[in-house]
Amino acid sequence: MGKFLSRFVFALALSVFSGPVVVAAPMLSLASPQAGSPVNIGDTLSIRVELSGLESPAQLDMLAAAVHFPNSHVSVSEASIVKGNLLPVNLDDPLDFQASTSSIGGGISQVDAFYGTFSDTHLLTAETAKTFIEFEATVLAEGDFTFSFGSFDATRYQFSPGDPIEVGLVAGPGLSFNAVPEPAAWVLCAVGVVLALFAHCRLSLRRKSAACHHRHSRACGNPV
Repeated sequence: MGKFLSRFVFALALSVFSGPVVVAAPMLSLASPQAGSPVNIGDTLSIRVELSGLESPAQLDMLAAAVHFPNSHVSVSEASIVKGNLLPVNLDDPLDFQASTSSIGGGISQVDAFYGTFSDTHLLTAETAKTFIEFEATVLAEGDFTFSFGSFDATRYQFSPGDPIEVGLVAGPGLSFNAVPEPAAWVLCAVGVVLALFAHCRLSLRRKSAACHHRHSRACGNPV
């Protein structure tokens, strides 16, 4: 009991006098191959949550992030959320990684993902951008909408003396899209008719020109 108490006092004094240990300043960011281009109602967007800036040998054993989005413009299926190449292929425990979707009110929903492990062989490291999670979102309505970070956290625990290491996790800006209405069916039909008439006229002119040139008839005017 005395040995345990002395270790507890030592750990407490170390945290008070030395303060938290800052080992890196990693950043969470959002990315999508469709970013920067207009999207249509019904399109499926691929959204990635990436981690970068965690310099070796700094590592994480816990990472959590929530991505907010307006549920009037997009919907996300929980089944589409998958872990990325930042996480171990084989988890020590299936519960080490958890992801879900939920409504948080005010027309906003979120994708919430958590990874945590007590194994010292499966700690996370990310010097260059690596994907934490990836999910799909379906566009429901036209207009501007944005995916942005809500809550987020990352820590690494020291097993001796046991104090968490603060890694100074920060989040990048939101990822914005503009959904435009698809052309109406009658517009597409009209364009098709115009193109068909144009092609027919060109074909008729070519046939007439070829016939005139073949007969060398003055009645046809100057041959082309």
